[in-house]
Amino acid sequence: MLGGCTTPGVAGAPVVTAALASRVDEGFSVQGEVTREMTAQMDAASRDAMTAKGFGGEAHRIARLMSDRYNIGLI
Repeated sequence: MLGGCTTPGVAGAPVVTAALASRVDEGFSVQGEVTREMTAQMDAASRDAMTAKGFGGEAHRIARLMSDRYNIGLI
């Protein structure tokens, strides 16, 4: 039992009361707001940077362009 907020239901499963349901709804609302804010902050911080995979592909492309003038090896 969660602080008197539940009552036994089918096969002993708790049944959520209105008081607990409003707290759960508020929790989901806060979680959604935090997720939206964090996503916006991460997007702003990335400053349109490419992914690590994209950077590796770009480095290999540049190395191929430079290979006729320089002895370059990438791992």
